[in-house]
Amino acid sequence: MRKCIVVLLLMIFLVGCNAEFMDREPDRLPVIPTHDHGHSFTYKGKIYTAQAVLGVPSSQLGEPVGRVQPEDMVVYRIKGLSEEWLATQFEGTPTVYTSKKGINLQMLAPREIIAEDTTPIVSYFTDDPSIRDQTVIARLINRIVKGRYAMGKVEGKIRNLKLLSFVSSRYPGIRYQIYYTERLDGQTFLDDNVGRVYPGAGSMLKPYLD
Repeated sequence: MRKCIVVLLLMIFLVGCNAEFMDREPDRLPVIPTHDHGHSFTYKGKIYTAQAVLGVPSSQLGEPVGRVQPEDMVVYRIKGLSEEWLATQFEGTPTVYTSKKGINLQMLAPREIIAEDTTPIVSYFTDDPSIRDQTVIARLINRIVKGRYAMGKVEGKIRNLKLLSFVSSRYPGIRYQIYYTERLDGQTFLDDNVGRVYPGAGSMLKPYLD
């Protein structure tokens, strides 16, 4: 009798696990309505907007909560964060969405910058430098948040190109991402995925990135 009960409980457990797995398959997740050609969507009555300058590692993606069309991308919660933060992933780096307003680098309170080489082969064989000098980080934040910029892209021959990830201390996993570019003539720039270019802003990083 006891053996039958154990077998029955095991079967119930396996059925439950299978049901949970099936519920997590993309075609079984609820469709979340999108707006502005996928730039935003509505979840639980709140509008979530894509953050072009923010990133999150794939390892930080948590429970799937729905999917957006037409690409049929899965929408995930982000581990360690409230539902104010969600992310989608189709190919490559996840896209961060949030219902919070006024997101900027300063409010993320970064305490570390990770500089990644943009060439996959080089990045694989080298360690990504990490910058923890709080004076340098504070100056960079001030330059990006309050400094002047031009819209466009960096022109000229490139000597050094790094992806800078300002790691948030306030929102685990969230990273503010901007490119460091050094031309052959020695001029440095910071530029982001929105098209903002900050001339000369990267000069204080040269000792760390050469």
